[in-house]
Amino acid sequence: MKGVNALLAAVFLMITPLFLQAEEEMTVSGTVTDTDWVSSTLTVRYREPYRGRFDEVTIKVPREAKLNRGTRQITFSDIRQSDDVTVTFYADDLNGFKAKRISDLNQGNR
Repeated sequence: MKGVNALLAAVFLMITPLFLQAEEEMTVSGTVTDTDWVSSTLTVRYREPYRGRFDEVTIKVPREAKLNRGTRQITFSDIRQSDDVTVTFYADDLNGFKAKRISDLNQGNR
């Protein structure tokens, strides 16, 4: 019995770091090309830093994401197409990309 417990403890110690890894955050700055309020997603067109080509990424915006414009907190419905944004997000295995923070850089006409 002691041998089984020692084996299970060793396996647990080997597997635990896999589940405790921090989510790797990524950040893109670009222009909003689409907002879908029904599915709570945002599509951002950005320039790839190494290749210089444009690409798009669609990101799910959960309720707990922090959205701001300058120092003011905003809601998802305040973000419009053509707004310049900076989005910090992570890969969620089940839902694709999920936003943690969105900064709307458009200050004019608001």
